Amino acid sequence: MYPVYTVVISFHSPKHSTSEQAVPVGENLHSSEPEYCLGKESTVPNENSNSINSSNPATIQVQKSSFRKTRTGKVYKCEICNKHFSSHHNRKQHMFIHTGEKAFSCDKCDLRFAQKGNLKQHYRIHTGEKPYKCTLCSKVFSQHSNLMGHKRSHSGEKPYGCVICNKQFSGRGYLKQHYRIHTGEKPFKCDICFKNFRRKGDLNCHKRIHTCDNPIKCETCLKVFPRIADLVRHMRCHTGEKPYECDVCLKKFSANGNLKEHYRMHTGEKPYVCDICNRSFFRSGECSRHRRKHFIQKSN
Repeated sequence: MYPVYTVVISFHSPKHSTSEQAVPVGENLHSSEPEYCLGKESTVPNENSNSINSSNPATIQVQKSSFRKTRTGKVYKCEICNKHFSSHHNRKQHMFIHTGEKAFSCDKCDLRFAQKGNLKQHYRIHTGEKPYKCTLCSKVFSQHSNLMGHKRSHSGEKPYGCVICNKQFSGRGYLKQHYRIHTGEKPFKCDICFKNFRRKGDLNCHKRIHTCDNPIKCETCLKVFPRIADLVRHMRCHTGEKPYECDVCLKKFSANGNLKEHYRMHTGEKPYVCDICNRSFFRSGECSRHRRKHFIQKSN
């Protein structure tokens, strides 16, 4: 709710003084309805209008209530979500969110945006511009929100907590990505091989397998990988190397992720939760297979 301005007028006369009165702005004293409402474009009286006699010595105080006053004295309301704007242009821009219209297009990659500010922000991908700089480590960012999230890496602040496992994160985006571990959601799909990924970065990295001129390839089985780290991890399948050891039962694993999954057998932690029946699982794959059973049952 935006603040409404009321005018408190104190009249001072040599002969007598009246007590201070709070007069609601725009209120018709002969009617129970206000002269304007927030639902439409409206005009707010000011001290220069005829509604106040400026010839009398008066002290004007503006107090906040529930109305936004603009330079023109007008407010513009979205009739869909009741959000208020200070100009018709701003309201028009906002309406694109509801209509789905994307009037602003990038002349570099044909992507379209509903807001001009989003296009400007996107354009930095092509220009490489990073105007936001960390004062502690001089790292630069293309978005202000990314800078604010980065600063928490210096302070150690983690204000975003998972309601399922209570793990804390420094950014809202990290928490959103983490939730997909519990739900098994993988919204990013490769348009070439249709493999799904939990994070967009993983998808982009995977696409190098299809597009890279010099792919990272295993010389033993010719399997292709997007990163050298993935190849190093894969090579352990051929060498039999298992550098990760459980400190409880001393069992060894070739990948750190496999050790983490195994460790849950000792702790009893089941972080992957079915969003349909709330059943929990040790592994993401188990949760995904279980969720498919619900859809199969519904189809039958």
